[in-house]
Amino acid sequence: MYFPWYFREATVVVLRKPNKMLKNQKLPGAYRPISLLNILGKIIEILIAMQLTTVTKKNEILPYMQIGFRYGRSTKVAIRLVINIVYTTWAYNVIASLLQLNLTGAFNWVDWI
Repeated sequence: MYFPWYFREATVVVLRKPNKMLKNQKLPGAYRPISLLNILGKIIEILIAMQLTTVTKKNEILPYMQIGFRYGRSTKVAIRLVINIVYTTWAYNVIASLLQLNLTGAFNWVDWI
């Protein structure tokens, strides 16, 4: 699929973060860059995402336990799913184990080009 470059191009506006002291205004952390994208490109992205969602639901492509980026799935659903799995394993006298990872900032240095 081809997505024209002018839809991918963004205008970056730098805004000062609220409640920052005047002495900290020279630090980069006192500002927040905001990317403004072409509205037509955003509409096309939404339409494509809706089509992909419809196809994945209809053909049951994604696994049941896939939570992220799915409509109607939230943190609460994920917690309920984990609790149900743990209680089910306990009911069968099986040991349940859980590995949780925090990947915040893990990919900050990846070259996405």
